Amino acid sequence: MTFSVGRNAASRMRSLGAKAIGALLTGLVLGAGLSLSVLAWSLLEVRDRQLFLAATDSVLPWVALFGALSLGCLAFSMIRMLVAFGRRASARAERITDVLRGRISDLAEAQRVAQEVIEALPNPIYFKAANGRHIGADEAWQKLFGVSRSAFISSTVCEFYSSQTEVAAAPRSLARIIRKNPLKQTFRTTISTAAGERVESTHQKAAFVRTDGSDAGLIGTIINVVARRETEFCDMLGCSREDLIGKTIRDAPLADDYRHGAMISLATEKSVVREDGKIGWDKRIVSVVSDRKGKPVYLLCAAEDITDRKLGEQRQAMEQAITCVLAESETATEAIANILQSICQAMEWQAGMYWIVDREAGELRNGESWGLDAPELREFMAERAKQAEQLVPTGAQGVVQRVYLTGQPVWMASLAREPGVAADLAARAGLQGVMAFPVVFGSKVLGVMEFYHREAPQPNDALLTTLRSIGGQTGQYLVRIEAEVALKIAAVPDALTKLPNREIFNQRLDHAYIQAQRRGTRIAVMFIDIDHFKTVNDTLGHEAGDTLLREIASRLTENLRASDTVARLGGDEFVVLLEDVSDPMYLSSLAKKLIEALSASFVISGNECQVTASIGSSAYPDDCEDTTTLIKNADTAMYRAKEMGRNGFQFYNELMNTTSVERLTLESGLRQALEKNELVLHYQPQIDIRTGQLTGLEALVRWKHPDMGLVPPAHFIQVANETGLIVPIGEWVLQTAFATRKSWERPGTRNLTVAVNLSRRQFMHGSLLKDIERVLSETGCSAEGIAVEITESMVMHNPERAVKLISSLKSIGLNVVIENFGTGYSSLSYLQRFPIDALKIDRSFMDIAGDSGNESIARAIIAMAHSLKLRVIAGGVETREQVDFLRDHGCDEIQGHYVSKPLAAADAFAFMQERSRNISSVS
Repeated sequence: MTFSVGRNAASRMRSLGAKAIGALLTGLVLGAGLSLSVLAWSLLEVRDRQLFLAATDSVLPWVALFGALSLGCLAFSMIRMLVAFGRRASARAERITDVLRGRISDLAEAQRVAQEVIEALPNPIYFKAANGRHIGADEAWQKLFGVSRSAFISSTVCEFYSSQTEVAAAPRSLARIIRKNPLKQTFRTTISTAAGERVESTHQKAAFVRTDGSDAGLIGTIINVVARRETEFCDMLGCSREDLIGKTIRDAPLADDYRHGAMISLATEKSVVREDGKIGWDKRIVSVVSDRKGKPVYLLCAAEDITDRKLGEQRQAMEQAITCVLAESETATEAIANILQSICQAMEWQAGMYWIVDREAGELRNGESWGLDAPELREFMAERAKQAEQLVPTGAQGVVQRVYLTGQPVWMASLAREPGVAADLAARAGLQGVMAFPVVFGSKVLGVMEFYHREAPQPNDALLTTLRSIGGQTGQYLVRIEAEVALKIAAVPDALTKLPNREIFNQRLDHAYIQAQRRGTRIAVMFIDIDHFKTVNDTLGHEAGDTLLREIASRLTENLRASDTVARLGGDEFVVLLEDVSDPMYLSSLAKKLIEALSASFVISGNECQVTASIGSSAYPDDCEDTTTLIKNADTAMYRAKEMGRNGFQFYNELMNTTSVERLTLESGLRQALEKNELVLHYQPQIDIRTGQLTGLEALVRWKHPDMGLVPPAHFIQVANETGLIVPIGEWVLQTAFATRKSWERPGTRNLTVAVNLSRRQFMHGSLLKDIERVLSETGCSAEGIAVEITESMVMHNPERAVKLISSLKSIGLNVVIENFGTGYSSLSYLQRFPIDALKIDRSFMDIAGDSGNESIARAIIAMAHSLKLRVIAGGVETREQVDFLRDHGCDEIQGHYVSKPLAAADAFAFMQERSRNISSVS
């Protein structure tokens, strides 16, 4: 019928077009004729009135003829144009009609397919418009209610159930709820069928909207619960409905188990959705009661809510699975992954993730995860794993963060507003709710387990208790695994020397201590430090140093008993545990034996090198009552051996402990010395050995202690270096010495230099040059009046850097002197490259009385320096004999008590003035 209407409309369009064209042509012809008649009549009237000249009378007919022809041609052209336009309009109308026919045909086919699909469904389906009136229903609906669709269409629920207002009220109320929250809603009710039966049914409704988002209506379906239960009953018996209708129990094809009495009971357990949307479990029992002849009389049906029991079984199965996982897993990673999978499968959850507490980063980050194999779920989990939760409270707290902060499980029924969760990806994966609980050990939260599910069941106390238990079990497992890993690491010996490491040594020491307590025996610990190992390491390289450590370990092991333990604590430090020491003097003889063994030469990579050892020892119960103090005392004794000149052995005694206390007191006082202005500079003169002229002064720091008086640097410089106080002290020395040199600028003092000593830390600091330039600028001192003294070992620690730094110091005008020369390992090739001004012979070589070795070294240093065009300064000169020796061998300058002791600034200035007035040679 639709197509016929389209064809009639096209015919009417063509007919109206033709009539319009004809009327238009007729009007044009009539108009042209009328115009010609009027023109001819006007000309005749004019001629009769003799308004034209005689010459014009002969032209007028021709003008009239020409005008008529022109109008005719114009009319003909317009007629042809209108005819062509009509044909094109007709063709276009035909094409539009064809397109409309095709679309109408496609729409009709789609409607037919949709109608067939709906009709094929076994459940009744109906549609409502936004105004509440029914707009469609399927064949199953007609059969259920016995009402034709034509009578049903356009009616409302109230009109359909006009006599049952309470029946109509429920669907109308539910429809309003669905429109406000467009989700699927399910409810149960009882309906009357066409046969007048009351049937229990389940109704499901959902809202649908137009493309612009406006309400389009509802779609609903009705499920006959009675029919479904009948099918379940037949499935339970293993028979079809036709096999049972009209037969007795004994005649029905049932199993023998069902033929034993007058009443047969069958039970099934099913997961169901309650009217409030919650998921539960029902146990349904159907009993067939028959008479004596076996003919069924009636059925007894009972339903029992077994949700609690089923959930309990579910929890029990989950706990058993977790117990098996923890017992069988070898690593924490394996255990966590299996726990996530076990919980998801037991609870029918879709995905699980474990969040690790990273206390250094201050956040919870994703560790392991497990989920069903679905693309949308994988996408959601990948995005979720990128997130991190903070360990401290924030404005918008997510589930994981709340669990960590509270230590309690958290259950969320909706992910729509959950921070850190991509709601669109969660919706695409069909996820609705999230459950998370802490993994704990005691009160400490080790991590958080998070699970996602597609249903929105409410939590129950029993499940929360189970999850807390699992969190505690998992936490205990993780701590145990961590302890086992630490134990394995502790059992691994030192990788370089294959000796026991610190952890193994401590375990053996604890065991030996317990045995010594029980037996009343003595144990001892020896600390061994390799002297000058760093020099070998820096000179020959780290590979050579590693080889040397292995050789040292071998020699120590060879010289100890099998019952003794030697371990490497790290670097060049070793420790020995001695059990059952009967005689304390055995420790002394053993230490001497070890020192001799380590003093023998080592051949490393073709190079012969020698090292020594400093050893300290302490014994239990002689020196202490516990292992901690035992180790501390041995360490103290070892440092005492190093202070005594290295390559030696020291027993621990109470005096060493007293010395340690004194050292702490010294350190505390030194920290306050700068603040209280207790540091002072004294200046020791340097003179030309031949002329006696004053050439400079060396600035020497002193500590003016309120109780101990004037403390020389030898008593506190080592403490200052070890504690880092040497840095502010060195800064103070530069400021004070430069300012003093500036104040001494007088005529005749321009060539005098004030020498300051740089510490190793100052020399190695990257900002040394800038610091000196800044102090020079602040004090106004001239760089030419300052000399910096650095030790031989400082420049040889990194010769390439030393060359560059010394060159920079020289570029700003400073004098550079290498002091303590002869005590280190200088390379002559580097010495030539150092742009220095002078060498200062170490005072240890000034002991030349009867010592030909020191004399030879002093002569060699003087000769070498002069060959390099360097000045030579001798320090620590105290006797006339030393002066004569140095003068005879060409030394340039001397410094020491023979010239003058270190003087306060005012006394040093007076010495300068006195020396400038009375210049004489050194006598």
